[in-house]
Amino acid sequence: MNNHNGRTIGIDIGGTRIKGVVIDRDGNILHQVVHDTGDDPENKRSDWKENVKYTVGQITKELDIDVPVGLSAPGLTSVDHQSIAFMPGRLQGLENLVWSDYLKLANVYVINDAKAALLAECEFGTGQGHKDVMLLTLGTGIGGALLINGQLYNGFLHRAGHLGHMSMDPRMPTGILNLPGTLEYLVGNATIKERTGGRFHSTHDLVKAYRHGDKFALDVWRTTVDDLARGISSLINVISPEVIILSGGMVQAGEDLFGLLDEFMQKYEWRPMGANTPVLSAKFTEYAGAVGAATFARYQSTT
Repeated sequence: MNNHNGRTIGIDIGGTRIKGVVIDRDGNILHQVVHDTGDDPENKRSDWKENVKYTVGQITKELDIDVPVGLSAPGLTSVDHQSIAFMPGRLQGLENLVWSDYLKLANVYVINDAKAALLAECEFGTGQGHKDVMLLTLGTGIGGALLINGQLYNGFLHRAGHLGHMSMDPRMPTGILNLPGTLEYLVGNATIKERTGGRFHSTHDLVKAYRHGDKFALDVWRTTVDDLARGISSLINVISPEVIILSGGMVQAGEDLFGLLDEFMQKYEWRPMGANTPVLSAKFTEYAGAVGAATFARYQSTT
């Protein structure tokens, strides 16, 4: 690994899009590409894997062949970080796929997507200088990751950090980890159509209607952010982080998210001695997973 000049590639496989970046050793994004994932769980299409290969090929064709590649994806990683060992219900064919073999590249390192996002933020972004950080990825689903005493916390079976799968309402449908009414169900983009009776198909569409004064959209959006605030406040009581970072597509709502979230956090958060926990936007927003994957590849390739 002598001729990549500090550059690494990061690929983030999301439920709707695949994002690829090249970063330098300081975390600067030198190149980026985005493609649709192409995953179709109902028909069990596997086109998404070819789309990942195409994304990697686009980037590597202009770089040295031995540039390390980090790949972030949902699920529990294998011990050797060569694959996702467990990911029920999404991305058919992801489990136990050895990416170095599939991509025909020697140096591919796999990391959970939310942990990748946290790694990016703590190394180069909003989490710099903090030892206890909680991150939530607000995208197709709701992911999470924890930095505790300066270390990425994995827990038994690498299961720690699935913050979106905390149960909040037993009357709601059951999620992929057998719990009803999870934070992911109440807030994630994947359930917008179900939660709005088919009126909206994405969080982006919902927020757009909210900004135009649509009464139904206002009620749904306020309920969504209220649920998010209750979830975050509950997690603060358990984890007590110095700072909370939000990343993912939902963060693009900007003040329509953070202003409203602050309103609800004032209502729910326990603030002993008047101390509140800052809730901040990720520096890398939707590219956090890709940047973190590239950072992870650099770590792994130099150890």
